[in-house]
Amino acid sequence: VLLLPGRSVAMKGHAPGKLAVFIAASDSTAFIDEWTTATYKHPVAIRGIHEIARGKTAHIAFIVTGHSPGSDGRSHVDIDVCVRRPDGSVAYQEAAYGRLARRNDGQVGFVMADPTLEFGVDQTDPLGPWRIEAVAHDRVRGTQATAIYLLTVRK
Repeated sequence: VLLLPGRSVAMKGHAPGKLAVFIAASDSTAFIDEWTTATYKHPVAIRGIHEIARGKTAHIAFIVTGHSPGSDGRSHVDIDVCVRRPDGSVAYQEAAYGRLARRNDGQVGFVMADPTLEFGVDQTDPLGPWRIEAVAHDRVRGTQATAIYLLTVRK
């Protein structure tokens, strides 16, 4: 179970073969530390944000579920990332920014791709809703999943 404050329900993991990706943003890295030390049975709460002030940094995680194990017993997922300014222009884009290559025991759960994205906002960045887009590619099954997260920059 993944707990994302601000949503009405906790997210449930998908079975292998039913790929999904979620985006979570926080003003703290505490959730990353908790995530890396918790077992898959331990729910991790992410204190999510949807607004960020200029001069601050958002820590953005790409969380995958439903990834498939290959013949080697490992999952292989790449995540393309695109960050768009309020006018729709691309501020940052990278194919295979996040990666997941790990042993997959077939358990239903969530895995955070490595690395997280540090979204720093300076005084020259435009105010308004920025759009963070993620496309996860399951290299084992050849499937993909998408997610979009809006993060509003304010004064």
